[in-house]
Amino acid sequence: MKKLTFILSILLLFSCSKDPVIKVSPLVGAFEGKVDFGDGVLVDTYFERTEQGEVSWDIFRKDNTGNYIERYNWPSISMFDVSNNPANWLYGKIETSETRFLIYSPAAPESGFYTSMQFGVTDLPMGWNAHYSVIEFDETFTTYTLKNVCVPQEFQLANDSLCEGWENWESSPLTFTGTRVK
Repeated sequence: MKKLTFILSILLLFSCSKDPVIKVSPLVGAFEGKVDFGDGVLVDTYFERTEQGEVSWDIFRKDNTGNYIERYNWPSISMFDVSNNPANWLYGKIETSETRFLIYSPAAPESGFYTSMQFGVTDLPMGWNAHYSVIEFDETFTTYTLKNVCVPQEFQLANDSLCEGWENWESSPLTFTGTRVK
């Protein structure tokens, strides 16, 4: 009986001491950085993404006092990891790794706002075209580089004819770089 009690105690100890492993996607968090439009213009960017894929994204310039000069703001769009989704146009076109992900952000008409102090525009409604992109993190998932592979216009889904030249995505001058802030 003592042996049985001892064995059951050991089994209970080991079965209760294992914490479930909860893996959170490296795409979850808040990131701030810069957008290089390729013509010497660098602007700030900030985005937050939840585990469910909900994203708020800001691209902006501020003056010396912290006021917005120009701002593109999408308070509620989506972004999904499609690295393992054969139904997505981007799947299988670009090599992925533990630190490189294929991401898809579906089109969202009238999901954002544009503000420009220079042109006297405040909160002009604007949409978000579908984005097919590659995001690559450093080995600690602290910094990232994001490049678009294809952004079909007029809220269309990607296909090889709409995304002609997609193979040259790495040479695109439009580059987002940033750092995880939470």
